[in-house]
Amino acid sequence: MLKIPVKLSRGFTLIELLIVLAIIGTLLSLMSLSIQSRPSTAKAAAEQLQQLFILARDESILKGKVFAWKLTNTDYSFYGYQNKNWLLLQDSLLKSYPLSAEFDYQLTVNSVLQQFKPNDLPQVLFLPDGSVTQFNMVILPKDRSQAYAISIIQGKIKVVLSKN
Repeated sequence: MLKIPVKLSRGFTLIELLIVLAIIGTLLSLMSLSIQSRPSTAKAAAEQLQQLFILARDESILKGKVFAWKLTNTDYSFYGYQNKNWLLLQDSLLKSYPLSAEFDYQLTVNSVLQQFKPNDLPQVLFLPDGSVTQFNMVILPKDRSQAYAISIIQGKIKVVLSKN
């Protein structure tokens, strides 16, 4: 009788690894799309902006650079500080986003309500030591339903129910 040697395999084959990488890539692209989609509620909009603020703070710490955020009447944008200038970031997530017409936005920095002028400097700074400018950003639906705020609470960027 002819015996066929059985080869014991150890580890993963190249095909298995490629399939896993394809699945991970698909999940990451879906996650990216969900982050970039327009939220339909003030809470979702506040949570999306909170995640972007946390990302900006973490990038500042990791890269050892100062980042900033600026709100205008039409959009909000992330900036990097380089050679004594604020440069608009073109990152996949840290970039400019248009404001949703569904909401009114109110920004208070260091207890001062901000008025928006086109050439103003960024209002919120993210420093490499992990500190962030004290701010309160209220997102209020046009129908005056429940508003949410993004604030620095005990050193953390949090979304809270607004009293407005």
